[in-house]
Amino acid sequence: MKYTNPTTYDRRTHKAAEKYIHRLWDPILRHTIAEYIHPNTTVCDLGCGTLEHTQHMSKAAHIIAIDVSRAMVEGGQHKIAHVKHKTTVLVEDALHTSLSAHTCDAIWTVGLSEYVNVGQLWQEISRLAKSQGTVIIQFPNYHSPYNLIISALKHMLGQENKHFRTLQEMDSQAHVHGWQRRSFISCGMILPLPAALAPVGVWLWPLLEKLCAPLQAFYPIGLNVLAVYDRKDAPTP
Repeated sequence: MKYTNPTTYDRRTHKAAEKYIHRLWDPILRHTIAEYIHPNTTVCDLGCGTLEHTQHMSKAAHIIAIDVSRAMVEGGQHKIAHVKHKTTVLVEDALHTSLSAHTCDAIWTVGLSEYVNVGQLWQEISRLAKSQGTVIIQFPNYHSPYNLIISALKHMLGQENKHFRTLQEMDSQAHVHGWQRRSFISCGMILPLPAALAPVGVWLWPLLEKLCAPLQAFYPIGLNVLAVYDRKDAPTP
């Protein structure tokens, strides 16, 4: 994995592209947390890393944060001081947790699906979620121009790369395990640039964002996709 050191991970936004993406996505992720995590919610943050998103789940009745890296969760402990009294942190494989079945009202997973078997991830999500549960998952988009270029370059160089996903693939795996998509958001129109040209991206990327926004609602090509799923037999909200 690219980020296994908590300090390196938390400083990633010092780079121009990652800084831009963070500024773009952070308000979306916080809004989504506020929309789906309520005072009676038991939420599981699968692949919590340095507890970057966990810290914003203060409305929840109970927070369960799970990551395989002890260094990452220990490095982020200061972020959850205000919710520590209702947070359980587990250092475990997110695909094989020790939690009982049907524990969670909401399952949040950002930055995990690109590193694991997505079918196994949905299997564990399905085991953990209550019958009326909700799944919020963000994944790097295979159809993003940036991801396509990076994937091609790494393939040519024989380097290991993350597993980029399509919305269709995620929907298919969700369907197999009894879930249906409620909504999705896609954004993050960036292109790879040498470090010397990074300042160009600061004005170029927002222009690309505006130009591509109408397409995103039908055919997501942003860097990431955030999708929300309900059980197929759950009543329409």
